[in-house]
Parts: sequence; structure tokens; C-alpha cells
Amino acid sequence: MGTHQMRIGGDSYLASFPKRLRWINQCTACGRKGTKPEMPKHIGHSNPNFGAYLLRKYFEPLALNRDGLCEQCEAARNPQAPSISPHS
Repeated sequence: MGTHQMRIGGDSYLASFPKRLRWINQCTACGRKGTKPEMPKHIGHSNPNFGAYLLRKYFEPLALNRDGLCEQCEAARNPQAPSISPHS
């Protein structure tokens, strides 16, 4: 599945299960979406394994800094800044 198809599939999945948005980060500059690094292995009630599996299938982990920027946007804004760690 290509990146474009993954994004569309992920957006469709989130539209169907809006409660899963709590586990999604979105960069304030570029709009890229990804799972919060602290997302647990299992989420949801009816089938916790499947919900987490699909989020991870559609979205890669995405750490954000305090300003809500992903690592790439932070680097573009401030080339001297250290990289973002998932626990920032």
C-alpha cells in the first residue's frame, strides 16, 4: 500500500472511529499525522488488539515538540536544534 493510500485509509479509519484521535499527533506546520509515541500496545474495548494494530498500520509514530512541530519542521525552523525525543 502506497503512502497516499495509507493516508487516505488512515483518515477514513479515524473518521469511522473518532475516539482513536486521542492517540494521534498532528504537526501544526506540515499537518503530518502519526501515533503518539506513548500510545499503549492495546487500545479500545471491543477488540483492543485490532484498534492499536490498525492505527500503527496507517500511521507511524510521530513525536512533537512543545510547539507542536514534528522533527522535520523543527529542523527546518531551527537547523541548530537537537532532535526531538519521544519523551520530550
